[in-house]
Amino acid sequence: DAFYVSMGGYDTHSDVKVTLEKLLLDLDKALKSFIEEMKLQKMWSNITIIAASEFGRTLTSNGLGTDHGWGGNSFILGGSIKGGQILG
Repeated sequence: DAFYVSMGGYDTHSDVKVTLEKLLLDLDKALKSFIEEMKLQKMWSNITIIAASEFGRTLTSNGLGTDHGWGGNSFILGGSIKGGQILG
């Protein structure tokens, strides 16, 4: 089975630090709850989570934040993933 979940709100041009801290905390809490439940059900080794975005930001400030830039942000996690690597 495959499931798709979308989480918006990342397209911000100002207050980036405050906005991202909240959004990433929400994402972290959701992933933690899901992972804990999958472990309780003994399903975690069968789960792979892929998060990806083609959206990015420039590295230089526009005064209040940053502008649109190139992206390619992603991460993969799961019970059978051999982590601890940064690739790319």
